[in-house]
Amino acid sequence: MLFVRRAAIHSACRSPVVRTLSHRYTGIKALSFRAPQEPVVIGEEVDVECTAVAFGGRGVCKFPGGFVILCERAVPGEKVHARITAIKKGGRYAEAVKIQRLRPTPYHVNAPCPHFDRCGGCTWLDVAYDQQLAFKRDQVVDVMTRIARINDADRIVNAISPSQQRLRYRNKMEFAFAQVGDNSSGRPAFGLRPAGDHTGLVEVFTSGCVLQQVVADKVLARCAAHLHAMADVSALLPVFNRRTGCGVLRSLTLRTAPLAGRCSGETAVMVIIAAALDRQGKETKKAFAALAADLATIDCVQSVVHERVGDNNENQITVLHGPATISITLRGVVFALSVKSFFQTNTKQAEILVESVEEACALTGENTETILDLFCGVGTFGLCLASKARHVYGCEIVPEAVEDAKRNAVANRIENATFWQADLAQLSESMLCADSKSMSKSIVFGKDVVRPDVVIVDPARSGMDVTLVAILRSLGIPRIVYVSCNPATQARDVALLCDVSDNTQSGDLLAKYRLISCIPVDLFPHTPHVENIVVLERVPSTRGYEVYS
Repeated sequence: MLFVRRAAIHSACRSPVVRTLSHRYTGIKALSFRAPQEPVVIGEEVDVECTAVAFGGRGVCKFPGGFVILCERAVPGEKVHARITAIKKGGRYAEAVKIQRLRPTPYHVNAPCPHFDRCGGCTWLDVAYDQQLAFKRDQVVDVMTRIARINDADRIVNAISPSQQRLRYRNKMEFAFAQVGDNSSGRPAFGLRPAGDHTGLVEVFTSGCVLQQVVADKVLARCAAHLHAMADVSALLPVFNRRTGCGVLRSLTLRTAPLAGRCSGETAVMVIIAAALDRQGKETKKAFAALAADLATIDCVQSVVHERVGDNNENQITVLHGPATISITLRGVVFALSVKSFFQTNTKQAEILVESVEEACALTGENTETILDLFCGVGTFGLCLASKARHVYGCEIVPEAVEDAKRNAVANRIENATFWQADLAQLSESMLCADSKSMSKSIVFGKDVVRPDVVIVDPARSGMDVTLVAILRSLGIPRIVYVSCNPATQARDVALLCDVSDNTQSGDLLAKYRLISCIPVDLFPHTPHVENIVVLERVPSTRGYEVYS
């Protein structure tokens, strides 16, 4: 192995240093190894062989002595030419980007997209789908073993549910605006970011995006044509600069939903343009209105919405054309979605997700159980399960989503569902009240005193706040169904829920849980992301009684 002096590496007049590696790597735990001196520097180029997938989808390679490189888009079995981009954790490992494939992986397939090599929208579009599923399940097993400390995770983690639709499956896509060309006179363009690059842009309007609906591609093409044809577009509609706060155009978001009889393909599109217009002149506002009006003439466009980018970052919504919501039907329930409301981006696979959550709840079907649906959004899980429950109580921080959930309940004639707006990270033990007839507790929301039989939690990627974990353990709910798009933070919370500690500031006994099932569902084909459902069951107390009876 040839090691080159670092002074030579940093020399601007020399070619990049290239090293060849071909060493076996058998586990992600090696990331904790600390090499005495990192053998690479930022900007150095190496030829590496990928031997594993780290959580998040980056390929893992290992230097002699245990030093690890995490390489974007490298796949096990593949040999790549890569550039070191960062040294992390005080020299514990390095990050890199793939520049060129030197030898394909055995799982290689031809990507059905001309933008794939540059675009960051799909990571595994060139990997056989069955192998994508294997990689994702392996990641779930890994985090449940390492972080949740589950000894038999490989047995508990089910086979992953494959996506029924692998292309054109997304009902929502967001495209960033960026300035293309000279800094002073470059035209505004939009597209997806390159892998690992938060400032670059890949324009995809020429051939569309294989992740979104075909009708959405028509909107991209029209928007691009309008901007190209506009005189003085760089001056009238400059790209918004987050650092300076200057400019106008920030992002273009397209939401799609089946709507029979409305347009070709029976799909409607909601167009959301995030733009800063408050401090702009009359001509800029007129140019923006013309763009919105042009997009509204497309036969598939149901509505055009302006998301105002304000100085205080509290964006306001103005509907320019059409209704303020778009509707998606799931298991017979119609969900009207406003601009800020979250909904699963893979509609067909959301059916599988809801079905899996229902099975995980183990409802009797006799309308006897009370469900507490935390981080409920527009009420997706709660409203779909309401027909089999005594009552559903949902809680969500986004006020627009709560209003959507309430309207959806009324529109679908669901009378046994109640929704509150609250920040679940701010809940406190003072909201709990003891049951005089048992060791259980209830939780108070406004005038409602709720004693749930099942709780569904579906937090953001950051997972649950430790205070909420403590409250759930204090409640002693018999069954917790935890849905997450980030199995790593989910595994962290599972470890806390299964903790043997029973000490609190008040001295009350905390319930302990055990993981009985883990159900990964693929909602995001061709990416490393995976949705995961864990089912936790309360363990009987060692003090001779159950915390909740």
